[in-house]
Amino acid sequence: NRHDNEPRDVIATETDIRTLWNAMESGEAAMSPAIVRITKLALLTGQRRTEITAVKRSQLDLDGSGPVLTIPRGLAKNRNTHRVPLSPQAVKLFQEALDASEDETCVFPGERDGSHIAPRSVSKAMERTRVKLEIADITVHDLRRTAGTYLSRFGVPKDIRERILNHGGKRKSSITDGVYNQYEYDAEKRAALELWADALECIVSGNPGEIDSYHVRLASLNGGEKIKVE
Repeated sequence: NRHDNEPRDVIATETDIRTLWNAMESGEAAMSPAIVRITKLALLTGQRRTEITAVKRSQLDLDGSGPVLTIPRGLAKNRNTHRVPLSPQAVKLFQEALDASEDETCVFPGERDGSHIAPRSVSKAMERTRVKLEIADITVHDLRRTAGTYLSRFGVPKDIRERILNHGGKRKSSITDGVYNQYEYDAEKRAALELWADALECIVSGNPGEIDSYHVRLASLNGGEKIKVE
C-alpha cells in the first residue's frame, strides 16, 4: 500500500530507465512536455519533485562555467539553502523550460497565473506512463533514490551523495560542520552529477562506454592534482 509507513526501496533498473527515458523522448509517455522535463530533471539531479516543479527563474544561473540551481531555505524540505550544480544535460532541459514558459516567475507554470505545476500532477502522469509502458511500480521519488544509488555504485562518497540529495546537510552532521564549515562542496557535487548525467546517457542509449571517474572529474575541476593556497 502506497500509504503504509514503511519506506519504499524501489530502484529503477537500467531497462526501466531506458524504456521510460526513450518513451519521454518519442512522445509515447503520457506526459506533457513540461512534465517530461521535470521527470528527467528529477532523475538527473536527484532532487525532489516538489522542489523542481516550484523552481523560479531567479533560482537558476545557467551562464558561465558553473551553472547552478539554488533552492532557497524556505523551499528546501529540510530548510537548508541548497546549491545544485547542473550538468550540461540538466542545463539544456532548464533552458528548454525557460524558453517554453511565458510566466515571468515560474519555470514550470501551472494553469493559474502565478502558480506552478502541481507535484501531484507529475506523480499522476508517471502512474499513467508506468501503466502504458508496462514497467515496474516506479514513482518520481524513486528516481531520486535511483540517482543516489547509482552515485554510490560509481564511487561517489557518502557525504557528497547526502549533500546532493540534501539529506540534512550541514545541520545533520555536527555543530562544528554546521557552524564553522561554510564550504559549499560545489566542485564535489558537480563532479558527481556530471558523472551521473554521462552515465545516464550510456544507460539510455544502451551502449556501454567508458567515462571519467568521480575522482578524475574532481581533480580536473580543482585544476589538477595540486592545490593553490592564497
